Amino acid sequence: MHVQKIPITVLRCSSTLGALFMSALMGIGMCGGALAASTTAKPVYAFKGGSDGWYPSASMIADKNGNLYGTTFEGGASANCEGQGALGCGTVFELTPPAHVGGAWTETVLYTFQGGSADGAFPEALMIFDQAGNLYGATSGGGFATRCSGGCGVIFELSPPSAPGGAWTETVLHLFTGVPSGQGNGDVAWPNNIVLGSDGDIYGMGYNGGHCFSNETGTHCYGAVFELQRPAGPAGAWTETILYIFKGPAGGPQSAISDRSGNLYGSAAGGPLGFGVIFQLTPTANGPWTYNDIHDFRDAPDGAFVVNGLAMDPARNIYGATLGGGNGVPGDGSVFELQPPASQGGPWTESVLYTFANGTVGNSPATGPVLDRAGNLYGAVDGGGAFNFGAVYKLTPASGSPWTETILYNFLGGANGAAPIGGLNFGKFGALYGTTESGGIEGPDCKNADTGERCGLVFTVAP
Repeated sequence: MHVQKIPITVLRCSSTLGALFMSALMGIGMCGGALAASTTAKPVYAFKGGSDGWYPSASMIADKNGNLYGTTFEGGASANCEGQGALGCGTVFELTPPAHVGGAWTETVLYTFQGGSADGAFPEALMIFDQAGNLYGATSGGGFATRCSGGCGVIFELSPPSAPGGAWTETVLHLFTGVPSGQGNGDVAWPNNIVLGSDGDIYGMGYNGGHCFSNETGTHCYGAVFELQRPAGPAGAWTETILYIFKGPAGGPQSAISDRSGNLYGSAAGGPLGFGVIFQLTPTANGPWTYNDIHDFRDAPDGAFVVNGLAMDPARNIYGATLGGGNGVPGDGSVFELQPPASQGGPWTESVLYTFANGTVGNSPATGPVLDRAGNLYGAVDGGGAFNFGAVYKLTPASGSPWTETILYNFLGGANGAAPIGGLNFGKFGALYGTTESGGIEGPDCKNADTGERCGLVFTVAP
């Protein structure tokens, strides 16, 4: 097995260290300063559906010029996914900022997924950059479909054009196969966020596949963690290695991040207490990676059901959010911190920094928070808020007591946006950017049970 530690440059500005590492390499420097309650918020771009894409459900990433790159879960020009009840297989888009604050952003669809057995479909994970400006990402569908309805997902690369205005080139690096027999060990399925090591290898996690068993209720799989080794030459194939297979009671790993020593971290559902876990995977010289369960959530007063998206500061403190639990009654979610042990092998220490309560303060965070340079946390909740369409919040450290929450923006629904389920990131003009699954432009191409007839949008919260 190829094992190499992944030295990652850790900054206080993003929810995933894959984005942090590549942002540092490219000199993006998009970490924001603290935002105050007097910030302004507005839509940046409203998706139109059809070939333009709709339902942007993942976080975005910014390059050194402030361009934003993201995905839409559906839409695009392909009809290959219509048999799965979808209107298109999804897109990759770029948003180019205006020259001056207040100007109009310009959207370009860089790629339309084709689905089927040879391409991906339904992207819902944060993309990452390498030093050359190539984008890498994952789709939860497309590829082999023997075990997975609609495909087990792929890892893809998008290479920029050699001349301005040219087309980006997509390459499928790996097609996941899951566990075709539905029994025992196999490949990953439904990959989510990935990180890129300094060796150029891709590390990630899959919700499904890994280890499966079948009983009278159906087939159940626990997921796995994988590495894709970069080929030695330009014409070679990427090689997959399964680093760890979940076999219960925890499963469905997500939220891959890495520290400077090359350890991987993530969250998983279930666990010994049934409310989710945070885990660490440590590489070994000549064998499987070592799994360490560093926190078991236990519901109120602790959190319950970890959402996708972890952040790590330079001291290796881990921050994240839960959908339920916390110190409130009944507990509408929490933001937590995990402090590393003082000596190797010791226990990690968890603190609940803030508990959401249903109402104007928001509830039900869909993703984890991001950090600014001052150590403040920012995130979004897709429930509650002043108008019950979700809100953007800021958490400020308070010594010896729960952190202080400030609501920076309340979504109004309709054309203003609703349900901000994608994570936040810092970008151009020192502002925060995110996506909503609903709101924006009305259109029949965007109709489904979750979003009504609106296609979703990109928004900014600016100082």
